[in-house]
Amino acid sequence: PLDNLMTVDSEDYPAATADLGTWDGEVYGIPARSHVMMMYYRQDIFDELGLEVPATQEELIETARLISEAGLGVEGFTLNYAKQPSISPLPWINMVMANGGSIFNEDGSPNFASAEGVQAAENYQALLDYAPAGAAAYNEGDARNSFASGEAAMTIAWSWAMEIFANPALADEAVLGNVGYTAAIPGLTGAGDPIAMSWPIGISASSEKKGAAAEWLKWMTNPDLDQRIITEKSINGQATVVANRLSSMFSDEANAESANNGFSNAMGEAYANAKHQPIYAGFSAVTEVIEVALSEIIGGADPQATLEKAETDAAALLN
Repeated sequence: PLDNLMTVDSEDYPAATADLGTWDGEVYGIPARSHVMMMYYRQDIFDELGLEVPATQEELIETARLISEAGLGVEGFTLNYAKQPSISPLPWINMVMANGGSIFNEDGSPNFASAEGVQAAENYQALLDYAPAGAAAYNEGDARNSFASGEAAMTIAWSWAMEIFANPALADEAVLGNVGYTAAIPGLTGAGDPIAMSWPIGISASSEKKGAAAEWLKWMTNPDLDQRIITEKSINGQATVVANRLSSMFSDEANAESANNGFSNAMGEAYANAKHQPIYAGFSAVTEVIEVALSEIIGGADPQATLEKAETDAAALLN
């Protein structure tokens, strides 16, 4: 635990990311890099077509359809649909959470085939109809690049993706300056909460130099450095929007036009209601079961039957 070695101002970190480094009320890790899911959309296309930002998954599908059929040469939606270890399940899990569901019951048993889970999977499958050709094979990077290139008008991605969408070397000219964003993830009846994650950094229990390690940790996580990271933009290849502290995200310096032009505020607001995905023993094996199920659903399999089988397989692994 770090509490005996240094003062950790946990309240300056989003609850979801601070929780990932906390166990039984004791702090073992401090967020060293954090992300939150956000929805991105092309504001210029929405304005041209008179569209509102979708609040529900039904509205998301309809908005994607209208964009794809508008004859603008842009598809409605893009996502990382391809099977990718521990990454590809996240959009579906976030959609389940936005629907008010959970992939586990209170007793820890798998709950993939709940009404919220099946509905999320059906909508996840339906959105592929309005995605670019070949999107079923898009990994996380492909989906980001698909939006950045102007191939699609909406996507759900981590907050750090804004670094690409605002970078003249990586984003299409039509995309630059035209990216809208929201922390609201479309759910069944309205917007739901996003997923957040972090990599906590800590000190090994076997370290013989815990004091020195704590001094380094104090420097690595200090408020000044955390804010400088997202405000200094002099080296384009190093410019980032990734802050860990709420004080950094909500600072005037970070939200100035010369820095992140208000995006840091939006990111902080996204973290305010964010939850992290479930962390549990057997994570890798169970996540692979989900990956396979979603891959089959993208291939046209029945969501209800596929998730029921995945639920049974995951329960066997956990038992």
